[in-house]
This record gives sequence, C-alpha cells and structure tokens, in this order.
Amino acid sequence: MTTQQQANAGMAWGFVGVLIFSVSLPMTRVAVASFDPVFVGAARALLAGVLSMIALLVTRTPWPTWDQLRRLAITASCVTIGFPIFSSIAMKYVPAGHGSVVNGLLPLATVALGAVVLHYRLRWQFWLAAVTGSSIAVGVVLWQSGAGVTIGDSAMIAAVLIAAVGYVFGGKLAGELGGWRTICWANVIAAPVLIWPTIALAPTVAVPMAAWLALSYLGVFSMFFGFFAWYHGLALGGIPRVSQIQLLQSFLTMMWAWPIDGEVPSPVLLGASGAVMVCIWLARRNATPQ
Repeated sequence: MTTQQQANAGMAWGFVGVLIFSVSLPMTRVAVASFDPVFVGAARALLAGVLSMIALLVTRTPWPTWDQLRRLAITASCVTIGFPIFSSIAMKYVPAGHGSVVNGLLPLATVALGAVVLHYRLRWQFWLAAVTGSSIAVGVVLWQSGAGVTIGDSAMIAAVLIAAVGYVFGGKLAGELGGWRTICWANVIAAPVLIWPTIALAPTVAVPMAAWLALSYLGVFSMFFGFFAWYHGLALGGIPRVSQIQLLQSFLTMMWAWPIDGEVPSPVLLGASGAVMVCIWLARRNATPQ
C-alpha cells in the first residue's frame, strides 16, 4: 500500500468511526424513552465491556502495568461510565440535534484541558476560536430552551467535560498501549462497577423492541466497533489529518435525528452547527503549543 493509499484508507476508516458515533445521541433518545437513563448508560458500557474482554483475550493482550491501570481507571470513569450516563440523562430532556451542538465542543474541551494537564500554553487564536464556538453553542442552548440552562443541558455539558478528561488521559495511554486496546481496557475495568446499576435498574415490564435495538447499537457499535474503526483510521492516516473528520459529527447527528427521532433540523440549528464546526477547525489549526 502506497503512502497515499494508506492516507486514503485512514480517512475512510475515520469516516466510518465518525458515522457510527454520529448515530449515538439519536439512538440514546430512543432508548431513554423506554429505559431509565442511568440503566442505558450502564448497560451499554457493560455490553461493551464484555465484548472488549473477548477482544483482549482473543488477541492475548498483556496486562497493563500498575501505573497504566491507575490512569486507565481515570479514563474508564470518564469515558466508559461518566459520558454514557450523563449523555443518556441529557437525551431524556433535550433533542438529539440540540445535544449535538453542545457535544460538538468536545474536541475544543479536550485540547484546552490537555493544555492544562500537560502544562503548555496555546496560541491566542485557539482561545478566540474556542470562546466563539462555545458562545455560539451556549447561545443556541439558551435560545432553544427559552428558560435558561435545563437539566438536559447541564447533563450534556457535564458529559462533554467528563469525556474531555477521559480523552486526555486516554490519549496519553494510547501511545503506550495502542488506541483500541486502551478503550478495551477502560471498558473492562469499568464493567464490575456497572453490574449493580444495570441489574437494579433493569426494566420489570415489557419494553418495545426498538428500545432494545437502540441499546444494543450503543453497546456494540458506539462503544466498541466505532472505536476500532476510529483508532484504525488515526493509525493509518495520522491524527492531524483524520481527526478533522470529526468536524462532521454534529451535522451528521442532526441528519440521523430526523429519520430516527423525527427531529427536523431547523435553519438556526444547522447554522449554529456549521459555525461551531468552523470555530473548531480554526481552533485546531492554532492548537500548536507556544
């Protein structure tokens, strides 16, 4: 495979990963309509944990060191436990398209938090673009809610901030363990914690098949196969280039929310999503430490 073919393959795999991730919020909306939101967050992560354990056993992956396990615990508490649960709570109260605008700020939050954790300064252009993008997202939230920041908005903001912490620690571990192995270990480490809430909050009445299918998608694709495709794309095409595909995620989420949840995207929401994407692109171009 030539260098150009490898780069093209990386972009293709990266797009598959983003495409899978973009369906997550609309599917979560379907699931929380019938299940408790905390059950959805816990059960999807537990399912991913079982699949991750199988993958690690089949590939005979060696155990991480104690120091890596400590950092994996932080990653797991954020990416495998915190984000799924808080985003599920958010989708109980706000539309998927609405949540996608806030979720679109995750790349900016990750870079900004990384600068704090790794103790480096970012260019002023990055902060200008980040503040502008964040202001647009907050403005849309306030405009759509009409009554300030709601429970759903607060939960989505918390989900983004928590995920950013997990991505920073997970990103450092990916350089040591490999991308897909990092998320698999995080899923496995979190699994024991998720057993009790999954059992305790499991439905006791009949639930529509659509809800079960949505929950299965979240566990099998959003938290397992999606990461395989995403990290494989990053490895083939390089992080700087392939990561730009993530700019499409908010827009794709709105497109999926239309047939899945019946949410027709409004011009304001589409415009805001486009503006946030531009801000993220500008911020990433200026994300080089000073």
